[in-house]
Amino acid sequence: MSKSRVESCLAIGPPRGQLRETEGTWRWRFCGKRVNYSISAVDFKLRLSLSHDTGGGHQEVRLQHTTPNYGGIRWWFLCPKCSRRVSRLYKPSSSYCFFCRHCHNLTYESTQLSGTQAAKLDKALAEETQTTTREVRTWDRLHANPSAVVEVKRPAMNKVRDRRTGFALLLTKQARCQDLTW
Repeated sequence: MSKSRVESCLAIGPPRGQLRETEGTWRWRFCGKRVNYSISAVDFKLRLSLSHDTGGGHQEVRLQHTTPNYGGIRWWFLCPKCSRRVSRLYKPSSSYCFFCRHCHNLTYESTQLSGTQAAKLDKALAEETQTTTREVRTWDRLHANPSAVVEVKRPAMNKVRDRRTGFALLLTKQARCQDLTW
């Protein structure tokens, strides 16, 4: 039996930049799920309130920061189950809480596809288009099923949108030209 994949789970990422008291709601459009969150800058915790359609209940996740060599600050989650420092927490449809991929026994799609004919075709297309195999797989997934693209949610620390570059900008432009909204 194969492992479940990270790409089929709800995923959250830690905040970026200076930590502030904030709250909001994450919505995963591809599956219609939502999770309310609040960040406590005093005790470095992310509090999640899962709605009944995502399992229900409350969860607290500790945050830890590091200082990269290039300056600034980087936030990490401490997995509530194993206390491992991770950059993503996942919630499969069969689970009620967000944990790291090791605790949920998850794998990456690219690991399971390694060495297959599909992987060889993706690699050839990536070389031809001068992109990465990840972008090719995302492009394939988007055209096959637009609702299958994974959304990683981060707390909104300010009202300024992150600048999009590269492949994300290309997809956004194409969606606008085709009047697609998701």
